[in-house]
Amino acid sequence: CEVRSPWQNGGVENASVRLRRFLPRNADLKRIWASDLDAVIQVYYNTPRQRLGYWTLAAVFAAAALHLKCESTFPTDARTAPTR
Repeated sequence: CEVRSPWQNGGVENASVRLRRFLPRNADLKRIWASDLDAVIQVYYNTPRQRLGYWTLAAVFAAAALHLKCESTFPTDARTAPTR
């Protein structure tokens, strides 16, 4: 999306507004402790989203990781492996 055109991507604008609650525009990131940034990230990922059916981003990512792990797990026993 173009600079100063927030209507082009509402998701980016929404994320910016959420982060600006904790990090104002004039915040010097070099002066913020890593633990404070980690706390902001935790709040961001653990806030329920209406768009996600009131799930959090952390829960969605965890569910996706579990799904990928289950899908990529194949039986090690040749007798139980599916045939092609």
